[in-house]
Amino acid sequence: MKKMILFFLFGATLLFATESVKDLEEACAKENAEACLKVGAIYYDGDGVERDRKKGIKYLRAACICGSEVACEVVEKVD
Repeated sequence: MKKMILFFLFGATLLFATESVKDLEEACAKENAEACLKVGAIYYDGDGVERDRKKGIKYLRAACICGSEVACEVVEKVD
């Protein structure tokens, strides 16, 4: 199951390469669930940034709080 979650996160980060991490973090701070999910996946996987799973989970939790069901499922599995 963890491999499937990691595959999801890795695949998700490839799709969001055009948005900067800073932009995503700012959007997440404004309670944008999609931005929180994206930046969480980027940090969790270390895609273009130093891998920081703790920070990734923090953003994934924020996405869950903002209403992302996908983020809630991922947090439940990896946390």
